[in-house]
Amino acid sequence: MFPNGVETDDGREMLINTMMTFASCRPKNYGMYRQYAWQEIEELVANYEHDLCEAGEKADPEQLTRLVQSLYIMQTCDFENIFWRVERRTN
Repeated sequence: MFPNGVETDDGREMLINTMMTFASCRPKNYGMYRQYAWQEIEELVANYEHDLCEAGEKADPEQLTRLVQSLYIMQTCDFENIFWRVERRTN
């Protein structure tokens, strides 16, 4: 999905902006499919967890804020784990 990966500035910005867009624009009333929606969010974060942590390492303050906000908005189970890893690598 991200051909440049997070090694380049463009790839890092694309990954963070995509996660922020997904978090902001996802449907919130799933009805009977709520469990499936949460599973998809968990799977998405699990697939990109390593890339998100690497993106946080080299991100500028604006990108870092977007990354953390998107994880908080999605309310994933691993939010605190990923946030801690991003914070540790950034510092």
